[in-house]
Amino acid sequence: GVPALMALSKRQRIACYVLLGLLLIVFVIVPLTLGAFLRGTIEARVQQEVGAPVKLGGLSINLLPPGATLSSLEVGTPDPSANNQPLAKISSLRVNVSLGTLFGGNPHLTRLSLSDAQLNVSVNEKGQSSLMRFLDQIPKPAEKKPALPIDTFVLKNARMSTYLPPRLSEKGVPADTADGTLEVDYASAGGIIIPPQDELLGREAWADIRVEGLRCRAPVLEKSEPSSGSLEDGLQVQYVSLEITPPPDTSSPAKIRNLRIDRLQGARVFTKPGQAPMIERALGAVSLALKDSPDRSSKSAAPEGAGALIESFTLNNAGMEVRG
Repeated sequence: GVPALMALSKRQRIACYVLLGLLLIVFVIVPLTLGAFLRGTIEARVQQEVGAPVKLGGLSINLLPPGATLSSLEVGTPDPSANNQPLAKISSLRVNVSLGTLFGGNPHLTRLSLSDAQLNVSVNEKGQSSLMRFLDQIPKPAEKKPALPIDTFVLKNARMSTYLPPRLSEKGVPADTADGTLEVDYASAGGIIIPPQDELLGREAWADIRVEGLRCRAPVLEKSEPSSGSLEDGLQVQYVSLEITPPPDTSSPAKIRNLRIDRLQGARVFTKPGQAPMIERALGAVSLALKDSPDRSSKSAAPEGAGALIESFTLNNAGMEVRG
């Protein structure tokens, strides 16, 4: 504290002030200056990797642990079919790497975290989503890359909005309103290993996943009769946890164990004949956003395993309400 500092001799106090100044330069001024200097370079590199326009609002370099924080990141151009929003908007993306990666070793992320992330997906008349078209056009690396370990992944306040064409959209949904949304308050995963492109890992690699506050909804078109019920319109899950490993080879399934779902609740609210309830509209829109088109499936060279195996599953406090 201040009394202890004043008890030091004059030379000792000067040495402390010099040390504090050096720490300020090394851990504050240098990272900020380096981040501002490299922002344009990183923006161009990310654009090259994803094969789409990228805007980067800011960049800060972290010395301990080594890494960087990207702020106000946008991927893609404004899409008229998605309320003139880019494909992705991320308020903050932080990447930390291992010391081995820092000194030229294979890529190894010790932490990857995203905050306030938005994904705006449009679906065309053929049922093809802008997300899948984006994934299709990502350039393949010229050289084979090794598997990418991610020790910790964190996602906070994420939202995916899906916009359908008039032919697939429910009558009465405004053009500037998403047909379905998927929201997550918090998600984390540990022990992730991403295999090389178009390859399987060749062994089991279990990842631990936690999700809190999951909601899937569609716009309210009309008030239901009765207007209120014990469950909120749409689908929501309070908590999900599981362990999962991708298929190690083409003859083996993906495996899921210790799958636990707490407070899975939904309401199918019927408003008038011929109009689908919110829960069907929301799930239908989200599934179209994530669905492979027939053209894309036939072109994909990525190997697949033999389905999926759920070893254990627990469901607590679930409820579904039908009214209207």
